[in-house]
Amino acid sequence: MGDFEEIIVRWSVRLSVFCYLIFCLSKSPADLTDESSQSKRILWIWTLGLIFFLIHFVASMGFAHRWSHQMAYESTANQTQAVTGWHWGGGIYFNYLFTLVWFFDVAMWWKQGPGWLNNRAYQICLHSFFAFIVFNATVVFGPRFWWLVALVFFPALIWKIWKKTNKRFT
Repeated sequence: MGDFEEIIVRWSVRLSVFCYLIFCLSKSPADLTDESSQSKRILWIWTLGLIFFLIHFVASMGFAHRWSHQMAYESTANQTQAVTGWHWGGGIYFNYLFTLVWFFDVAMWWKQGPGWLNNRAYQICLHSFFAFIVFNATVVFGPRFWWLVALVFFPALIWKIWKKTNKRFT
């Protein structure tokens, strides 16, 4: 993969994670009305995060894996073995699921408005899954300096999500 391709792959996912973090730290969308400008901004940030992630997904599959699921599986297995000692590429399926879940969530929000997000169990599952994926992608499989960022940021993020979901449904 050349420099240009690597920049696209890395920066598209970084921008995607940035949008996700802004979304998590914003006011709860279920607390907003459909007509509010703040609700629309939060929806656009969430949608932009998905768009950046889709760019990352397409660029990764095209540039790094030449549209081969088998190459992506092997790359995932090799990375997993380097970190855990276990040669397993099944994490690629979690990435596929992550893509579908985010797409589904954005589509439902655009179709039904923020009121559809008023399901606490769904929100906890969604953000637990997202936090798991982001944590693994950035901290476990990312550069070692992310450990320092994660020590501060992930506990704060988990607290914010927990507070956000509890406030919304109590």
